[in-house]
Amino acid sequence: MNYLNYTYKKLKDAGLTTGFNDFSRRFLMKNESYARTIRARQKDLPLPSLIILTARVSQSSQNLLATNVGRELGEELGALAQELSEHVYKRALSGG
Repeated sequence: MNYLNYTYKKLKDAGLTTGFNDFSRRFLMKNESYARTIRARQKDLPLPSLIILTARVSQSSQNLLATNVGRELGEELGALAQELSEHVYKRALSGG
């Protein structure tokens, strides 16, 4: 599975990102063209970027849960963060 596209779509559908430029800056902590470039090359994110993405999704989940405003979305993002975390763990064990 391509976690770049998968996570982007989930966050876009939830209204938490406006496009790939925003996604690159806010969730990957990279320049605006980063996600578009990886996507154009039909690659998945490198492990360090996946780790950052996992942390940012988890943080967004916790923020939503703490405010109790977006509880359902917070829980969905928590599940997504857990899924990303498991993927990161498996990739790390396999050597990248």
